[in-house]
Amino acid sequence: MRDSIWRHFDFWLLGAVAILTIFGITMIRSAIAGNIDLVDHAQRQLIFAVAGFGILFGIAAIDYRYWSSVSNVMYIGTALALVVLNVVATAVFGSARWFDTGVILIQPSEIAKIVLILVLADFFARNKDSIGELQTVFRSLAQAMFLVVWIFLQPNLSTSIVLMVIWFALLWASGLRLRHLFLFIGAGILVPIIGFPFLEEYQQ
Repeated sequence: MRDSIWRHFDFWLLGAVAILTIFGITMIRSAIAGNIDLVDHAQRQLIFAVAGFGILFGIAAIDYRYWSSVSNVMYIGTALALVVLNVVATAVFGSARWFDTGVILIQPSEIAKIVLILVLADFFARNKDSIGELQTVFRSLAQAMFLVVWIFLQPNLSTSIVLMVIWFALLWASGLRLRHLFLFIGAGILVPIIGFPFLEEYQQ
């Protein structure tokens, strides 16, 4: 099983990520060259990058069917974290997005991006025969919107938009019908126009 996992591993994608990571760290080190106060920040980025690749390989070694089996539990946990965050978190720079553990800041909305991919991938796989039905499409939208609403209320418009893009990308990859595509294009044009007056000035 493990041999088959690595046989289908996308090493080209891994290489692209590695190149971008190295480039990013190099640019950070170049930008702060000579600034002693910011040297530690560059070191932290390098540590995080190495840790990130370690986590990447660890997760890749786990059969994807396991993630499918726990995706709903992860979804519920993330949704609860977002609800609690909106209730008890203190706003920093105008928004409440993080849990302060005293060691690191945990941002549930970042976790929500990964969880939404897992949940929707499982949903679309189980409903691949009915993806052409609007009922199935709207059920997937409801799953995405429950997370999006709480993130939008933080307020965090940019991450809310990212989650909607994730939903639509997975919907499209799952076989969205062309006539439904035009429906969502229309909605994608109409919703921003209607919602524009209700946004904060910086969001506009």
